[in-house]
Amino acid sequence: VGLIMEVGQDFEPAVKHYSVFGIVGLLFDQARFMDSPAQYVGLGTLSVLLVLTSLVTPLLLVAYLLWLWFAPTTGTAMKSALIKIEVVKAWQYVEVYIISVIIATWQVGGLS
Repeated sequence: VGLIMEVGQDFEPAVKHYSVFGIVGLLFDQARFMDSPAQYVGLGTLSVLLVLTSLVTPLLLVAYLLWLWFAPTTGTAMKSALIKIEVVKAWQYVEVYIISVIIATWQVGGLS
């Protein structure tokens, strides 16, 4: 199948590069195409969650881990930091679900 896709592209590699902000832009383009307030709210919320789980959450996790590693802490402060790290890690796992919802949104958009 990959070779057949490359035939139409003069045997250039069938590779597309995406970024988080490029995907957010594509989601807003789709909302603009649908031209409904519900689409703007739904896809806007999805975009915000994507940026939070893809960019902000890993940075926050690194900050907590660095603080835990370098700052002198007591037992209760360490326990509190470990709980915060677990909460941030749970939000980081939401990224997989959000990416699957975005892929489903693109597929349904092509069908409708």
